[in-house]
Amino acid sequence: MRFKGMEKVGDLLLVNLLFVVCSLPVVTIGASATAMYYVLGRIRRQEGTVTKDFFRSFRENFRQATLYWGALLLVALALYWNFRLISGWTGTLYSVMMVLLILVSWFAVSWGSLVFPLLSRFDSTSAVTARNAGILVLAVPLRTLAAAAINALPVALAVFLPGVFALAAVLWLFCLFSAGAYGILCLLSPVFTQLEKSGETSDQS
Repeated sequence: MRFKGMEKVGDLLLVNLLFVVCSLPVVTIGASATAMYYVLGRIRRQEGTVTKDFFRSFRENFRQATLYWGALLLVALALYWNFRLISGWTGTLYSVMMVLLILVSWFAVSWGSLVFPLLSRFDSTSAVTARNAGILVLAVPLRTLAAAAINALPVALAVFLPGVFALAAVLWLFCLFSAGAYGILCLLSPVFTQLEKSGETSDQS
């Protein structure tokens, strides 16, 4: 039992390393995240091998994952520009725009926290996966909020507590990306089981 526990820790470290290395070109972050979720799902079921499964998923889901990641980057840039635009505003209009931008930001982060796990688990078209992610953001708000918080934590630390982020960055490089993704999969597992029963998707793992 102890050996299996140590083996799982080793797998998490290896998955984290593969994710970090394959994300270095930035444009590949979506495919890397999808591959990480795919491997972690297999690890939870004690199936497959880490490296082989990672690159298999990376290759097979590259187009769809890169499409989603590109869309998220465009939304992030648009949000950044709009936040900068209204920074000098005052009064009611400023308050209304700020609330709207925060809501859009929340939805984008939440959608991004679901779309890559969905892609890693189900063999669906790009439109169906994107739609299901959007539906789940609203259908399971508490689980979605927890998943979004896990993914947003390093960014929030970098922006608001750069000193803490500098200290914790090493942990993310070694294990926290995969540990966070594993936690997200645990949160979403019951949701995915229900989605499978609905018959709208087919399991690719």
